[in-house]
Order: sequence, then C-alpha cells, then structure tokens
Amino acid sequence: MPRTDRRPRTRQDPAVRRAEILAVAAVLFGVRPYPDVAVTAIAERVGVSEALVLRYFGTKAELYTAVVEAALARLQAEHEAADAALPAGTPPMSRVARSIEVYLDVVAAAPVGWSAPLRGEGVPAADRLRAQALTGYVDRLADVLSVDPTGPAGLALRGYLGFLESACLAWADRGCPASSRPALLAMSLDALQAALEAAR
Repeated sequence: MPRTDRRPRTRQDPAVRRAEILAVAAVLFGVRPYPDVAVTAIAERVGVSEALVLRYFGTKAELYTAVVEAALARLQAEHEAADAALPAGTPPMSRVARSIEVYLDVVAAAPVGWSAPLRGEGVPAADRLRAQALTGYVDRLADVLSVDPTGPAGLALRGYLGFLESACLAWADRGCPASSRPALLAMSLDALQAALEAAR
C-alpha cells in the first residue's frame, strides 16, 4: 500500500535552488577548512540530495570555486560602495584606509574560510580567481593613488598587499580581536606609504 504521509516534493526554480546551495556552501566553507566540508553536509543543510548539488556544480572543487567567485564579486562591490559613499575630494590615503576597513570586516566575518587558501587548502581554479582579483585590485589602487601599476610603484602596491594579507592571517589566528584593528590599519597604511616612498 503506498505511503500517504510523505510531504509532496515541490519543484523549485533552478536559479533559486542554485543560489540556495551556493549560500549554504558559503557558510560552511566560511567556518571550516575546505577538506573538512563534505558535499553531503551541504546537501543536508539545503534539504536536497548530494546528486542534485553535483548536478548544479559538477564537483566539490567547482562548488568551492563558485563560492570564491561570488565572495570576490561581493568584496569588490562593497569596496566600490564604501568608496562611493566618501565625500568628494577625500584624500587618496583616506580612501585606501576605508578599503582596508572593508577588508578587515571580511576577514573577521569568516576568518577560517578567508585564511584557508593562505594555508595551502585552496583549489587551483579558485586560486586563479584570487590572483586575477589581486591584479584588478592593484590596478584600482594605482588609480586611486595616481601611480603606474607597471613600474616600481606596482611592486610597492603588491608588497603592501602582501603585508596586509600576512598581518591579517596573524590577526585571524588570534581570533580577530577588535582591539587590534586600529593598529593593524595604521601599520598597513604605514607599509603602503613606505613602499611607495622606496619606489620613488
């Protein structure tokens, strides 16, 4: 005799379902290292089968790459919104300071997920996306500071970003204490100014 106590399945719009899977994956990858996140755990959180998750994203690595792509796009949008909200004529270094604050918010929101690639837990395709994003950010930073990204100043900008990344990694290891944010911001700006001065 057929069961009558099962809830009827509702067919959800594919775009909505994909977004739902992506959102849940972003949460899990944000709080656990990549190797520790299973596709089955994501599927269970969404309430679908593992096969359905893989139908949308192919593999766990492709799902992770999609999460990284969405996160990078969101970070860029937040940078642009924060910069646009500043008064006209805001000095370049103040604009950079605001971008650092946005970045620190991202690190503090998901320190495990943010730091995973820096600990060798990344995925090659996702790492390539990050490298492309870094190049784009160097170009935008060069535009804000009115320097040539292809010359010595470009090396200075990359050196500054390397310092910021490394300092944030240590900050994340300590639990991202709010009390350290002002010093981290000040040190990052000093590192940028020193690198640009040396490049001149």
